[in-house]
Amino acid sequence: MSIDDHIIVIARFNENIEWLYNLIDQESWIQNILIINKGQNNLKIPNKYINIINIIKTKNIGREGETYLSFIINNYKTLPENLWFLQANPFDHSPDFFDLMNKTSVDQYIHKNFQTLSYKYNNFIPPNIDDDTRFYINNNRVIEYFIDSTT
Repeated sequence: MSIDDHIIVIARFNENIEWLYNLIDQESWIQNILIINKGQNNLKIPNKYINIINIIKTKNIGREGETYLSFIINNYKTLPENLWFLQANPFDHSPDFFDLMNKTSVDQYIHKNFQTLSYKYNNFIPPNIDDDTRFYINNNRVIEYFIDSTT
């Protein structure tokens, strides 16, 4: 599987997205980013990135899940082979985010149907999970969501 046919969809309210420029500079494979902006209309994309980053301004309805679902519904017939859905500040849930987006790491999970890049999103993670390397990609922290039958 190739990452040539891809899009990174970012759900933004008013977060600073300058980290995105560093990511693009670091990873040349990233060539297609869509920011769905539900916040202030104050994004100024530098010319260097204008052919990579697109912005759609929309109403602030729902949270990031609504943003992602609406994108899927509205683009269902033309979805690319590979999608990454991100919050505009991915570091809260994914402290190793930059390393998880490097080509070496992506090649390790791109073959899966779904791969979460979040880590320790709640307080119900089993103890000593840091010692369990099943929850790492290329030595970067990730974890599958722990969901019980009531949630």
